[in-house]
Amino acid sequence: MLLDDGSSVPFKRTFCSCGQCKQNCINCPSYLLPDDLQAYGKVTGFDQLSSLAPSKEVIEWGKSHLISTTFYFNECSSFLPVLIPKSNDDDGACVNYNDGNCMVHDHSPFGCRMFDCQTTREDVFNKNTFSIGKLAPIKSCIDKEIPPELLTEPERLYWVLLKNCRTRHWEKRIVEIT
Repeated sequence: MLLDDGSSVPFKRTFCSCGQCKQNCINCPSYLLPDDLQAYGKVTGFDQLSSLAPSKEVIEWGKSHLISTTFYFNECSSFLPVLIPKSNDDDGACVNYNDGNCMVHDHSPFGCRMFDCQTTREDVFNKNTFSIGKLAPIKSCIDKEIPPELLTEPERLYWVLLKNCRTRHWEKRIVEIT
């Protein structure tokens, strides 16, 4: 399924923006997948991601807009490395969350646009499994199980940005079925 933002995922995006859903924006920004990088670059005012080449400018953009962290996925019983939108240093809220609204909502990253308070347990499982499939090659490269040359262009750029962006650790950063 091709979405309006050009991404190809087998799910329909969510549009809920109730107070409960906004708590995620306030407490812990959600994650990007490799295929989100170009659209997220454009929506944050950086058009040089069209080639997906890890240039100095691209890395500097990543450092100013993204954070490297890990999420725990119950479906594979492990932490996977992810990029998330930068958070405000003052309160930890997503940098795109201003005055109660998401400034990039129409083109938000996968972890933001695919989960809300109405997402069923089955959908959470399916979306997390999809995410694991997208992130697993990058983790394999980080773990030196495969060389970066075997990654796709979006995966390779994601891998480079993970290594170069500021790291942030949360006490508990878990994506799970409850």
